[in-house]
Amino acid sequence: MAKIYAASLINLPVCIHGPTGVGKTSAAEQFAIERNKGYQKHSFHSGTKPSHIYATTTIQNKNILLKYGSLTTAMKKGQVFIADEMNLSSQSNMKSLAPALEPSIGKEVFIPGIDKTISVNPNFFFIACQNELGTLGRNAIPSSISSRFRYFLYPILDEKDISELCLEKGKALCNDHYPDETF
Repeated sequence: MAKIYAASLINLPVCIHGPTGVGKTSAAEQFAIERNKGYQKHSFHSGTKPSHIYATTTIQNKNILLKYGSLTTAMKKGQVFIADEMNLSSQSNMKSLAPALEPSIGKEVFIPGIDKTISVNPNFFFIACQNELGTLGRNAIPSSISSRFRYFLYPILDEKDISELCLEKGKALCNDHYPDETF
């Protein structure tokens, strides 16, 4: 969490990667909750299109309405955007994330597909979560955007760390439930 926090202070997008099921997305969500600015999350997949995260138009009562996607909403409101399973998306869709990865806080950025610009709120922060390459259906992050991320392997605990953590947590739980005993 400290590394994510440090990156957020300088608005450096992060990519949390690691094995399946270790809590990468949960850690990102917890960071966003602790930050107390709200968050938007999009679960990427092979069918993800830029319009899903930026904006789409709909017709309602004979009027054409613009509906912002989760990424555009996060950029405008200064929230954390969590790109969950980002590398399940195609490379071209990952490339479309470029406007959100630029150092453009407080500036106007052009939003793909809607021919509009928005002002990026200074509190906006981008977190990608993904499983390792080699996991079924995963694509490499395109070189055109990969250098914009700071990569964090998650979890960074080794087997000894996990054993010690479980032992400490177990002792604490026992002491909570049996305060008169020594463990």
